[in-house]
Amino acid sequence: MAQPNIQSHLQNIRNLAQQRQQQRIPLNTLLDPTNPVQSFLELRMAIITARLATIQAHIQQKNTDLAGAMTQISRLKMQGDELERNMGTKKKDYRHLIEVYKQGLKIVQEMLREAMI
Repeated sequence: MAQPNIQSHLQNIRNLAQQRQQQRIPLNTLLDPTNPVQSFLELRMAIITARLATIQAHIQQKNTDLAGAMTQISRLKMQGDELERNMGTKKKDYRHLIEVYKQGLKIVQEMLREAMI
């Protein structure tokens, strides 16, 4: 009797996995296997941008400690600025990542200011 429930549960898991696969965000540029350091920096910048988006969602839902969010934003800003400096002469190749990061940072900082009022 439990067999149909197991089958439906497995099908639900497969469906969720397929949905998540379709929702993946593709990279704008392929990672360069000949330059692993630059690829690492690019991935780190994308991770920081994703974390900023998560903080933004929490602030919008009014589901976060604002002081904690401020601390996280400051830490992410320092990490992002350091990554931008480390990108050095290749910065032009990754300008789209830097612009998205800076815009995300600006939006989250403004949202935090508004939430504190």
